[in-house]
Parts: sequence; C-alpha cells; structure tokens
Amino acid sequence: MGLGSLDIFPGMLDLFEQSGQFDYRIRNGNTGSEAGGSTSPIVNGIITITLSDDYLRNATSLSIARTIIHETIHAYLRKQTLYHSATDMNTHQLLVEYGRKYPGIINDAHHSLMSQYILGMAVSLYNWDKKYGPTGGSLGFDYYYKMAFGGLVKKGTSELIMEAKPYLPDGVTWADIEKILLNEANGTNQANGEKCN
Repeated sequence: MGLGSLDIFPGMLDLFEQSGQFDYRIRNGNTGSEAGGSTSPIVNGIITITLSDDYLRNATSLSIARTIIHETIHAYLRKQTLYHSATDMNTHQLLVEYGRKYPGIINDAHHSLMSQYILGMAVSLYNWDKKYGPTGGSLGFDYYYKMAFGGLVKKGTSELIMEAKPYLPDGVTWADIEKILLNEANGTNQANGEKCN
C-alpha cells in the first residue's frame, strides 16, 4: 500500500473488491470503549467497523469521516494479516515487525504502521471535505493534517504513539491537536465541521 496519489481510498479498493473472501460493513452501535469507532477482527469472512452511537450523536461530519478513514485502515491491515500477495508484502512485513514490537497489542501495532500514512489520511480527509463536506475543503491543509493524527494513540491511553511523534508539525504539540480532535468529536462551537442531522 503506498501513498500513491496520496488518497487512501484508491489504495484500499481491493478491500472492497475482494468481496468473495470477506464482507466489509460499517454499522453504528456500542464500541465497548470511549473510542468513536472500532474495527472487529475478521469473523466468518466479515470485517465490521462500528461507530459509537454517542459519538455519532455529537461529532461533526468531518470527525466522522476522519474516523471512517482511520477504521478503514484498521480493516485493511486486518485483511493484510490474513490475505496478502507479493504486491503487498511490504505492508505485511511491517505488520509483522510492529507486531513483535507490540506483542499482543494489535491496535498499537496498527497505529505504529498508520503513522507512516498520516499525510495520505490527511489528503483523503481533505478530498472528502472538498467533495462532500460542509466546508468544501476550505479549512487549510494543516487542519486536515492535524486531524489525521486522531486515534494514533497507545491502547487505553490518550498518549500519541511514539512512531507518530516525528510527524507532528513544527511548533505544534499533541495537546494542540487533541483540542482540535475533541472539538470535532464533541461538535463544540470551536469545531470547524458541522454536526450531522
């Protein structure tokens, strides 16, 4: 999976095209944590992304799009764990490497690998907002880039995963980014996105 055109979705089309091997579903419900979304392991060939009901009630559409991008990458990485070909061995090898670094903590291994795709996630979020979002992509690319850090935390904490720290913009702290993410997730008056109806 490379950054390619710097748009995550074209690089993950195979996730949707391989429907003979598994189904991909997005639903709302209980995530079992405070997280806005979660991705289940592949069960009976089905990958399920769950978006929290509470999160959906409060978050802006920009935050929801960011969460879906993040969880889609989890789904892609879960698929890579089970099904990989010669063309995507690099991703599979990185998963194995991060799996050794974070044994038994699949989210931390995934988030470590995702840190290499922050720019791609930001471009995907910008492209989504430009085409479908309420701001038409007018927030300035730095805003989308900062939002792309959302969820890249150590399991059970709000601490940014170590591998993502080198990608922080100059002069910007993780606390600065957390404020943006929380404003969008809670749909506060300081959010730039708009709440869904």
